[in-house]
Amino acid sequence: MWRLLACVLMASVLQARDLRTRQTICPNVCDLSRCSSALESCYFGVVKDRCDCCAVCAAGEGEYCGDRGHGVCGQGMTCEYRTSARGTQCAAAMGELTPNRRAEMSGIPAVIFIQRGPCET
Repeated sequence: MWRLLACVLMASVLQARDLRTRQTICPNVCDLSRCSSALESCYFGVVKDRCDCCAVCAAGEGEYCGDRGHGVCGQGMTCEYRTSARGTQCAAAMGELTPNRRAEMSGIPAVIFIQRGPCET
């Protein structure tokens, strides 16, 4: 019984690894001419793509990340599994403050911390 369980587990691990390899098709040689040049409005920074070839816009807080072709999270964020979203999403790393790059790039004044807790009425 244990041998059967071990065989089934090993087969599922190998199948998952094979599926992940097929989902990310990377060229043997990085061709920078095929990379996008529209990186001026990357609110969450710029990161390398899955193939470690092209610079792409990073995924921001609440955006999907990880497997299945989704993006790589920006600086100060981690890719976490969310049951409510049925997938992985970028979230601020514990203890990290992430700048509001969208506000910075739009010329909007920065948000400043005033107080903890609810507002007094």
